[in-house]
Amino acid sequence: MQVKSCFTGERDGVNGFNITVARSRGHGKINYEVGDIDFIAAFIAKCNAWYLVPMESVGQKKSIRLYPGEKQAQEGLWFV
Repeated sequence: MQVKSCFTGERDGVNGFNITVARSRGHGKINYEVGDIDFIAAFIAKCNAWYLVPMESVGQKKSIRLYPGEKQAQEGLWFV
């Protein structure tokens, strides 16, 4: 499991909260492989919300956007 967090608020005109789901390497990002970790645990501080997102749903993305309060826009489990 890899734990990620977001402590910034939503930006004007942009819904949701961005969570990086890749590891840093130098000046870039490298995707996790499905065998590296099973889940991303993401914490959105402003909403006091936790997510458990399976790596299978992340695919080759380097970041995902989470939307606390909008359950239809979620992948994975959402906890408040």
